[in-house]
Amino acid sequence: SMLPQTHFLLPFFLGGILTRLGYFTWEYALLAGIIGVLVDVDHLFEHVAHAKKDKWDLRKTWNQSIVWHHWKQRSFLHHKSGEYLVTALLLILAPLNWSISLALGIGYYTHIVLDDIHYQKEEYYRFSLFGWNVREEHHEPLLDTALFIGITVLLL
Repeated sequence: SMLPQTHFLLPFFLGGILTRLGYFTWEYALLAGIIGVLVDVDHLFEHVAHAKKDKWDLRKTWNQSIVWHHWKQRSFLHHKSGEYLVTALLLILAPLNWSISLALGIGYYTHIVLDDIHYQKEEYYRFSLFGWNVREEHHEPLLDTALFIGITVLLL
């Protein structure tokens, strides 16, 4: 799937736009970015559930998710049932705190959309950095650069 920086940058950028329009704060934009990354914590839980040893080894969890694929790496959060549950929870939360509900939704749904884009494009670079296998989509560095520039402009 996309790398963590992309899962952070896109929701943070969208939150930044909402901040500049007066509907959000930078704290909520940051929350959206963090949630965009945290959706992938299920990879760790799946690794802990299935690994025979080194259950809490983050490098092995990462490599399992990126390269090895010895078992399914995603929980229901990455599937339709998770999308329905998250949507229902966000709708329940919205009347209580619209801004938090929106920040959580932006983080979650951008993550899902980015992962769906990943499955439609299978062209990527592969390399290893200190034992961490990296697989990056060909378009991801360009997307990250555009998002970084967009965020910089929003912060000015």
